[in-house]
Amino acid sequence: NLYFIDKEEELEKFYNPLGDRWVAKKKYYISHPKKERENYLLEASKFHEYIVREQLEEIANYLNHELNINYLKIEAEEGNDFSPYTNVALEEMNLNDEGKVELKGDKTLEIKWSENYTMDYEAKQEEKEVDCLESGNLNGKNEFLWIEDFEGLVNKVQELKASNKRGENEDLEENSLIKVENSYILEIDNSFGISEKIGKKIGVNPTWLKKCSFKITF
Repeated sequence: NLYFIDKEEELEKFYNPLGDRWVAKKKYYISHPKKERENYLLEASKFHEYIVREQLEEIANYLNHELNINYLKIEAEEGNDFSPYTNVALEEMNLNDEGKVELKGDKTLEIKWSENYTMDYEAKQEEKEVDCLESGNLNGKNEFLWIEDFEGLVNKVQELKASNKRGENEDLEENSLIKVENSYILEIDNSFGISEKIGKKIGVNPTWLKKCSFKITF
């Protein structure tokens, strides 16, 4: 939803996920597109930076959660690269298991997870299954907002998990998914029904409204 705010009290019912100072008067704001966070409100000019970071952060956490990876590379292929991120720091992603983000130029993000959190893959999966049962999250996906929008990536991950399971009777170290490099081209459309005409009026760079793609290597 799009809001035009001209009274500061209108902002009181919303949450500012960036934690910066509200710029209240005569500003366009966009609420978070997911129902679970519909009370999140962002300035229109910062909206896409926040959403794309949130999506990439979730993809990184999902891959780490499902495949126990300790390295991930995300390369901008089409659409915006990482240079327009002037309001949202990509390096401040909230990653599981002490993951750290490093920006390599304008087109590449590298994420590494601490080896202090590396443990036996099967033991880690059993621990996650127990956590899911205790939380009532039986499919392991409820903690994610975006991942079901990326069906192709989810299918690839599940295929890799199944392939690894078929080789579970062999030495785990030889079959570990982190030993094999995999890649996937992810396409994202974050226009959310905003036309270029409306985008220009509310302060959204039109390049955010075009489909973008990332090469994900893990």
